[in-house]
Amino acid sequence: MKTFTQTFTLDARFAHLYRPLARKLILIIIATVVLMAAVLAYSDHRLVNSLSERLIEKSTLTIAEKLHHRFDTTSRGLRIAQRQIDTLKLDAHEWQGRLFAVLEPFLAEYNRLDSINLADSAGNEYVLFKRSGEIRTRFVDASTPSVGHWQRWVDGKVMEEWTRQIDVSPKDRPWYQGALRREPGAHYWTQPYAKLTTEKIGVSVASRWPRPDGSDQYVMAFNITLDDISRYTAQLRPSDHGMTVIFNEDYWNEEYVTIGHPPTPTLDDGKALSSAVLLTVRGLGVAALDAALDAWEADGRSEGIIAYSTKDQVPWWAGFSSIELDEEHAVWSAVLIPESDVVGSIAQLRNLSLAGTVTTGILLAAVVFITSMRSIRRQMRAAVDQVERKLGQYQLKQKIGEGGNGAVYRAQHALLRRPTAIKLMNPDYARNEAARERFEREVQITSSLNHPNTIAIYDYGQTPDGTLYYAMELLAGSTLERLLRFSGPLPAGRVIYILEQMAGSLAEAHEKGLIHRDIKPSNAILGERGGLFDFIKMLDFGLVKELTQVDGDLTHANVLIGTPLYMAPEIISQPGQASPQSDLYALGAVGYFLLTARNVFEGESAVEICAKHLSDPPMPPSKRAGLAVPEDLEAIILACLEKDLTRRPGGAAKLRDSLIGCRDAGSWTQQNAREWWQAHSTAFTGDDSPHKAPSLSKTELLVDLDKRMMPTGVNSAKS
Repeated sequence: MKTFTQTFTLDARFAHLYRPLARKLILIIIATVVLMAAVLAYSDHRLVNSLSERLIEKSTLTIAEKLHHRFDTTSRGLRIAQRQIDTLKLDAHEWQGRLFAVLEPFLAEYNRLDSINLADSAGNEYVLFKRSGEIRTRFVDASTPSVGHWQRWVDGKVMEEWTRQIDVSPKDRPWYQGALRREPGAHYWTQPYAKLTTEKIGVSVASRWPRPDGSDQYVMAFNITLDDISRYTAQLRPSDHGMTVIFNEDYWNEEYVTIGHPPTPTLDDGKALSSAVLLTVRGLGVAALDAALDAWEADGRSEGIIAYSTKDQVPWWAGFSSIELDEEHAVWSAVLIPESDVVGSIAQLRNLSLAGTVTTGILLAAVVFITSMRSIRRQMRAAVDQVERKLGQYQLKQKIGEGGNGAVYRAQHALLRRPTAIKLMNPDYARNEAARERFEREVQITSSLNHPNTIAIYDYGQTPDGTLYYAMELLAGSTLERLLRFSGPLPAGRVIYILEQMAGSLAEAHEKGLIHRDIKPSNAILGERGGLFDFIKMLDFGLVKELTQVDGDLTHANVLIGTPLYMAPEIISQPGQASPQSDLYALGAVGYFLLTARNVFEGESAVEICAKHLSDPPMPPSKRAGLAVPEDLEAIILACLEKDLTRRPGGAAKLRDSLIGCRDAGSWTQQNAREWWQAHSTAFTGDDSPHKAPSLSKTELLVDLDKRMMPTGVNSAKS
């Protein structure tokens, strides 16, 4: 048997296997180069356009959301203030004394709110506004419309009062006139204008509604300034050198006036921004912005994205969008991006795309290489297997299993023509002296057992290249574990019939001073043997322990060996203290499983299961399965599962006698077994899937010792 390195070596006999791999790798290289060229071509033009559009659309959406949030918040505040004033039911002469407490919280809550106006159709007006960190109010009584009554408030108290002549009626204000043109309750937004009281540039949202007594109607306006919009647009850069501007159309002068300024050297402080609101856009002196307006007008002043160049032929992109405040008023936003900014970003994106393309090509090549090499390796191994069909006196027919420690073959003795299972161990076992000795010892121990319900070992040896092997009988049937997955809980008579045979096999082993230590449903095969059905075979005696021998490193006495679901408490607490009573505990757990199709203890981990074996009493099978279980059989099962090993049956032979003495012993006959297997023969062939079922006579289940053959010095718990 050649090792992996020997079979992997490139040989002229297998050169033809590598040619398809070379062709695939060449095709991947060509495809990668073509894809890289496509990335370069795409990034030169279409990617520049696409990225420019995305940047402009993102900034435009951000501006629209910002403005709508600002104006919608102000509108909601106006509605709330209207409802509060209605609840007061004030007469005009009460305004100056009581409106401050109602309206002052709105100035404090809405920091963009500059002032609040309340007027009625009779000519009364109340104004609340901020100035120099203080709040001032002005009240105009309709009976004396030319006199304004002023008050200065600090911390909710009037600190100063005076009167002053005024010459403007509230009915002449744009917010008042606009509100009258709307239905009651509807909101009206003014064009930007200079406020009379604060002298700041801003806009107003106003609404009218009838007084509660129906005698008159109110008109209220919330006034906001626009200089913080310029602070926002001055900071909003869609790219490194891009800019944003918000403007409005002045229909009287046929000009575009600014509401939100782009970043310019002359407008770098708050006072400059405030004074520059409502300047014409072209008066800002930004060449790229002037060229954008020219291109936009030439394009019909429609919403969208346009490409243009400045007078010195620098390419730019501009996006114009209309932002509607209400059904009569809208403002425009313009987002400008120089193409040089986009090209710089594209260079980074292009490099990432190229790197991604190359990485994808490398990964694809790696996948193809690994997949192809595995296929080549399988074909080379098959070719080697063809040469190595004969092993000693055994003719290898077909590989029927493979594990971490070796492969299992169906074979036939060259002279006897007897079907046999041959296991070829991993060459590492021959190179490790301790592992080789353990292998030989375990095969010798198993071959010393001759009970009919124990697996038979025919032979073992070593090939010229050092590979260890052993020959065993080829079995037909199903493991108890697979049987229970198919059929569910078994009747009591059949359980007794199976446990009686297993106890007989263990009785012989115990009499020879051997302990199995890994009894479980998957280590017992049920089938037909010599015309007898439901014939059990006990497997994996390779884990047995000689009671009279201390073998040091070969037995790993301090290692927890076995399967947690079927492990006796004393083995868990003291791994080196296994005894025949430990096997009886495991056999009782197997019987519990056959009766209920459930394990004695279950848990999320091996540690949890072991803890239950140590401390928890088992639930009787009849309660666990909800089925009728004969009391004598249940008592035997629970006796085997006693925590105190001295309270378990006196031995495997006595356990067998107890089973024979059960009331249901003999109720499961050979006729029952034959009929059952004939009815279900197709369910136990092929793989372990319940959906695949070749005939019973072709079923082959082998002893697999992969998980127990460990080189000396490697400690592991079998699960």
